[in-house]
Amino acid sequence: SGFIQDLRRIDTAAAWVALARAQPFRHLGITDIALIAERLMPQRVPAGMIITRAGEWAHSMFVVTTGEVELRGEGWTRVLGKGDVFDVEAILGPIQRPATARALTVSDLLVLDVKHFRALLQASPSLAMALPPLRRDPP
Repeated sequence: SGFIQDLRRIDTAAAWVALARAQPFRHLGITDIALIAERLMPQRVPAGMIITRAGEWAHSMFVVTTGEVELRGEGWTRVLGKGDVFDVEAILGPIQRPATARALTVSDLLVLDVKHFRALLQASPSLAMALPPLRRDPP
C-alpha cells in the first residue's frame, strides 16, 4: 500500500544517514550507501523483547529508526536510539555477538542479513572492492 511505501522511504532515508556514519561504510559514496539501504528490511519489536543474545553467531546488522535498544555486554551497557547501528561487523561475516540487545521501548529496526549483503556484493563488484574482505562462516 502507499502508506507502507511512504514508511519504507522514511526508514530508508534514516538508514542512509546511519549507514554513512557507520564503519565500514564511512568512505563509501552515495550510490553504494543507497544500494545497501535499499536492502534493509523493517522489523518492529515490542518493549522488553530480546533482539539478540551475547555469544550467538551474528548473521545480520541492525539500524534503530525509532525507540530505544539496550546493548548489555560483559561489564558495560549502552542505550541506542534513532540512527544508531549495531552488529554492523556481522555483515562482513559471522561473528559472536559481544552483547545482548533488548528493546527498552517499542522499536522499529531495519535489518540487513549477511546473505542479502553477499548477494549485493556479487551484483556490485565495485562495492565489494571498496569494503574489507568478507570473513568465512564459523566452523
